[in-house]
Amino acid sequence: MLKMNLYIQRLFLYGLAVIGFLLTSCSRILPCNLSSGLTVLEDKPEPEFLVGKYVPDSKTIEWFKTYKDMKHPSMNIKLNGVYEIKDIPAGILDLDAFYYEDKTKKIDVRGKWKAVTHEKATFFSVNVDFNKDQINAEDYGTSWQIFSKGEKAVIIIPVGDPDECRAVRFIKE
Repeated sequence: MLKMNLYIQRLFLYGLAVIGFLLTSCSRILPCNLSSGLTVLEDKPEPEFLVGKYVPDSKTIEWFKTYKDMKHPSMNIKLNGVYEIKDIPAGILDLDAFYYEDKTKKIDVRGKWKAVTHEKATFFSVNVDFNKDQINAEDYGTSWQIFSKGEKAVIIIPVGDPDECRAVRFIKE
């Protein structure tokens, strides 16, 4: 009987440890829903599929309630290999500003782009060049995954700590 009670206590403690680990661990254990309702682009699309004007989708507005005052944020992808993002909060693209008060300051960025594929996924590979008149941030290169929703392209820009599972989803108009 004593051995049975000891066994039950250990089993209970191990169970608590596993549950505690799952509840306090990063979001990689629990699936992130950034791409819910979207289809992965496995093959590199024609440039014309990507070229055009993009706006944040309704999921983005829902996730970033503090950014609801964004008047006209947009991304414009051009056939000549240049893209522009206008009127977006600094904290979306400037990794340092995300953690400070100026994270909601509206900025513009531009740079070169190209579509690349890797392991059955397509990415929007970009140089992020900040407007130095608006913010003192260091330019950098990165890639954002491209999805589709119906016949429209959707580009997901992760924001902040990946464990928090937040992103801006730009959908082509």
